[in-house]
Amino acid sequence: MHACPLKKSEIEIIQALANGQQLKQIARDTGAPISTIHSAMQRVRDRIGAGDTTASLVAHAMRKGWIQ
Repeated sequence: MHACPLKKSEIEIIQALANGQQLKQIARDTGAPISTIHSAMQRVRDRIGAGDTTASLVAHAMRKGWIQ
């Protein structure tokens, strides 16, 4: 596993996405507005160079060993 530059909360969101949850459900579960979750994932994609889609973000995190 590579050192992970992400916060625990970011990893949890990416893992939830990998498990098939939608942003709406994640927002409901975390109590955060969907816009906050969406913006956070966009910032993560930009920060780690994971492309423009949720699928590319999840795939990148899996390749790095940050999620399962």
